[in-house]
Amino acid sequence: MAEGQEATDSRERIRLAPAERDVVLAEMRAMLESLSRIVHGLAAGDLLMAEKAARASGMKATVESRLEKKLPAHFLQLGRRVHTRFDQLAEAIKTGATKDDALKRLAALTGYCVACHSAYRLEEMRPD
Repeated sequence: MAEGQEATDSRERIRLAPAERDVVLAEMRAMLESLSRIVHGLAAGDLLMAEKAARASGMKATVESRLEKKLPAHFLQLGRRVHTRFDQLAEAIKTGATKDDALKRLAALTGYCVACHSAYRLEEMRPD
């Protein structure tokens, strides 16, 4: 960054040890993989694939409880909401949701991803 320029990223910084940051990022990548598999399943008319992909990122896939104390309450709340939405999407698909309904649920679910990534940024704690 050139001298005199200020950083414009105003997201709240979450500082974690490298291994802790890796855990959170791995969870996010798993959710992104689920989203991709859901979309591919819906596009191919393979609802079982979409259901399994959604279930893979449900509440059973939440961040390790040891990290909860280090994460902001709102960040955890958004995380629980997105995991719950994955479970709800999986259940809706299992019980006969139409592709259109599944897509509407998927759109709502990804809104939580956008809100979280717009509000927070993960950083590694640097030793002093």
